[in-house]
Amino acid sequence: MDNRDFIIEAKRAIKDKWTVDTLIKRLVELVDQTSKAENILFKAVYDLFFLYYPEAGIKLEEKERFIEEIKNYIDRDDISKHLGSPKESMGYDLTGTYIEVIKDGLKEISDIRLLINSIENKIDDLINKNYPNSYAVLTGMITARLISIAGSMQELAMMPSSKIQILGTESTMFIKGRRTPKYGVIFKHKLVQSADDNLKGKIAKVVASCGTLAIKTDIFSKEDKKDAILSELNRRVDKILGNRKGHR
Repeated sequence: MDNRDFIIEAKRAIKDKWTVDTLIKRLVELVDQTSKAENILFKAVYDLFFLYYPEAGIKLEEKERFIEEIKNYIDRDDISKHLGSPKESMGYDLTGTYIEVIKDGLKEISDIRLLINSIENKIDDLINKNYPNSYAVLTGMITARLISIAGSMQELAMMPSSKIQILGTESTMFIKGRRTPKYGVIFKHKLVQSADDNLKGKIAKVVASCGTLAIKTDIFSKEDKKDAILSELNRRVDKILGNRKGHR
């Protein structure tokens, strides 16, 4: 084999290593890094607004409320009427040019959110197309994050449900004084989120168990068993909740 053939084979070997899981992991990383950028930008915009109108800024420390309120009210007079804040402020009197900087910052945050939503939708599509059982049971983003942590769907399929249940808690597992965590990424599942605090651990265990079955099905048999697995998931959750309605 001459050098040219060797290079061709080496390139082919590298290309063969790329899988849909590689793409999923890169997209999850992009979501996370973009979310960090949004948080950094929000803090900078908020700090500038606080300099301008600290009396209102104190009332708007929560990010979602700040973005929603300032999007509609940016002038001190308008904000003071809307929030009941003192019209006479001890803040720095910014001119219109610098008020525009706050507006532009809010627009950038809005654009970043649109990008995050677009990436998450693409992740959902990838998971649904390639791992339909896991998509139905765990959702697209939870499955994608589990893949990102484990390395691949194949690696996930080799794990017990007890391991999948706590994936995402690795950084806190060995902190002195901390109890063993009951859930990691699974915590984001709607059934866990909607449960009372004293039941979240039990429901996370059921979600992980049924999620593991869905993962193994997607990897080993590739059969469509999502309805059966979802039925089992809901049956077991119903049992934990004492057959109370309205948990889905």
